Amino acid sequence: MMRQLSRTIGWAVISVLALTSASAQAVRKPNAKERKAVLDGLRVRVQKELGQKVVFRVDDIRIYKTWSFMRGQPLSPSGKVIDYKKTIYKEALKEGLFDDWVCAVLKRKNNKWIIVRYVLGATDVAYDGWDQELGLPRALFGLPPRVEEAAIYRSLSVRKRVQKFGSSLPNLQRANPRTLNSRAIANFWTWASPSAKNHV
Repeated sequence: MMRQLSRTIGWAVISVLALTSASAQAVRKPNAKERKAVLDGLRVRVQKELGQKVVFRVDDIRIYKTWSFMRGQPLSPSGKVIDYKKTIYKEALKEGLFDDWVCAVLKRKNNKWIIVRYVLGATDVAYDGWDQELGLPRALFGLPPRVEEAAIYRSLSVRKRVQKFGSSLPNLQRANPRTLNSRAIANFWTWASPSAKNHV
């Protein structure tokens, strides 16, 4: 009975991981043309809110089919940090309720990238949950797979591997993103590709 139950759990885990892996493989980095189009689509909204022209220091940008996710920091055209005391966010900044970063999900429609989700200045990982709201893979957001890690970890074979190789999965699951600096923890969650450092 226990052996049969273990096999059932094992196959369930394999199926979930296979589906997750398939979605993750479909997530990719944009080419130069796509990258510019995505950032230009976001730039209009950010410049309107801040009342000034901006470039972006991109921490992460990814494409999944007709969807894109971008996370980074708005900067002045000269590459300097924006003075938010001169923006609509001055009160939030004064109250400690503003962090200097932006994240957004955009969808390509008629060769234009349209903002679907957007947050500027969040003090938590604002995009954690967008995958469920929009039916998108967590890999698009650089987040670890939303699988039943507790059930997997309880599996003897996986538990042995964790103990033997020091898997970081349990530590990731115990981490609480909202207790840390939002941009720093967002960088921490990014696991599939290196961050882009150039200004665009």
